[in-house]
Amino acid sequence: MRKISKTNHRRLIFLAAAACTSWILFSTCTPDYSKETRDAIRRLTLEQKIGQMIMPGVAGKEMNPAASAMIGTYKPGGIILFGFNLSDKNGTRTFIRELQRRSMDVGGLPLFISIDQEGGRVKRIRDGVTQFPGNMALGAGGDPELAYTIARVLGMQLRMMGVNMNLAPVLDVNNNYHNPVINLRSFGSSKEIVSRLGAAYIRGIQDAKCIAVGKHFPGHGDTNKDSHVTLPVIPYDERRLEQLEWVPFRAAIASRVEGIMTAHIAYPTILNNDDSATISRYFLTDVLRTRMNYDGLIISDDMEMHAIAKRMDLGTAAVKAVNAGADIVLISSYEKNIPAIFNALKNAAIDGTLSTERIDQSVRRILASKLRYSIMKVTESSTILSEPDYSDSQLRLLETADTVNATASKRAICYLGRDGALFRRLGSGAIHPVVINASPVFRAHLTRSVPGCRFADSVDGIRDTTALAVYYTDRLQQSDIAQHSTKAAARRIPFLVVFPGNPFELHALTSMPDLLISFSNTDESLRQLAVCIGGGFIPRYGSPIDLGISVSP
Repeated sequence: MRKISKTNHRRLIFLAAAACTSWILFSTCTPDYSKETRDAIRRLTLEQKIGQMIMPGVAGKEMNPAASAMIGTYKPGGIILFGFNLSDKNGTRTFIRELQRRSMDVGGLPLFISIDQEGGRVKRIRDGVTQFPGNMALGAGGDPELAYTIARVLGMQLRMMGVNMNLAPVLDVNNNYHNPVINLRSFGSSKEIVSRLGAAYIRGIQDAKCIAVGKHFPGHGDTNKDSHVTLPVIPYDERRLEQLEWVPFRAAIASRVEGIMTAHIAYPTILNNDDSATISRYFLTDVLRTRMNYDGLIISDDMEMHAIAKRMDLGTAAVKAVNAGADIVLISSYEKNIPAIFNALKNAAIDGTLSTERIDQSVRRILASKLRYSIMKVTESSTILSEPDYSDSQLRLLETADTVNATASKRAICYLGRDGALFRRLGSGAIHPVVINASPVFRAHLTRSVPGCRFADSVDGIRDTTALAVYYTDRLQQSDIAQHSTKAAARRIPFLVVFPGNPFELHALTSMPDLLISFSNTDESLRQLAVCIGGGFIPRYGSPIDLGISVSP
């Protein structure tokens, strides 16, 4: 970790805090790009306009004939990258640069390069950006300024890699303990936490000139099904959504979020049918555009998710989504579904199912975003690929990356246990941790952070009467936890479960042990857990996130 003096750290954090207000200037002094977008749109053919409205995946980790042909044929407005597209930081930068060069050569317009870099468990780039903890860890820490700084650092790092759109943050309120797909990706279980942290995160990303995309509207937090594999159904009425699910999205719009992603979820009580919100004009136009006064980008979630793909032809779904109000149709693959969607949109434009006005509205928003975020510049005769020009003070903020990562990871750690003095005794050396089932990474951190740390295969191997049995697991192992806990109780050995996984899984435990949770399994989160077990600091007592579990003192 790079060392920073306390004086310099305070100065850099002050710069970050002061920058928290810069979004106000950005929101009130946004340049009017109407002339530039009109000039650019006039130069586009129908095929180019349709291309701007699709964002497919791409083959390979480097420029290849398949990627080149796809861009040449369909001239997409953006590309979504996944882990299989990424190598080391230099390779990723080169690949993105070549994708942009190809797009400029064949269509004269640059690409949105998007990625899911939410932090924590949802990350694509592993080399070249700091691996910050995920949203719920930030929500547990409860500090909007820290969330802002993390997002701004990440936004700058992404732009330096060539990524100009982060499909984050998740703005869903995770108030369903059995949610299989959101859980730790949410900032929390209350609308207030999600609104405050989400708005701060958006300002941070976008102050770095990287587009933020809040997701998943109208709300994916209160489901017990995964829309990747089926269509979740939410039975609530509009009043409930207005009072809870929509609150963070309103805060995001007030913070000038540039993009909002739709949810593939049915709301039969509101729509009187089982259509996904992604193809609902009521949700995308009547609510989001008109009632919430949102004029940013509306991006569909991946149209190949089973909530859509198992229910209708993707070309039909894409036309319905655009007619509903979506500007960009997201497709994770790079093969057969691109021509199906492209041709369906083109044919709908030709036969009048999609009006010229409707298409131009979306293209205007897309081009305006590329201008606003220094992705391109428009002259009277051409369009030029662009990139942000960071000041020296902005670049110095990158020096805080390791420090703010450590701070956020440490603040997220919570103790749910009966022994309030446990960590004071650890710090005094009156009790000694003996760790069971440590992963290789966690074991390495313990060895460095806890002098004389001992390891055992089970409670049976512990002989020290001053020992604390520490059982580590990243996935819930109910039978193992119960077995070790019972043995520890019989021998009167204190027993602590260290759990960096999804704490909502702990509902399955029939008997709740003492817990140390981190809401994150990043390398830095594991390091901070090791420091805590070594008595380096006293964790927060209790969880600020409602997990639906308790450990009575």
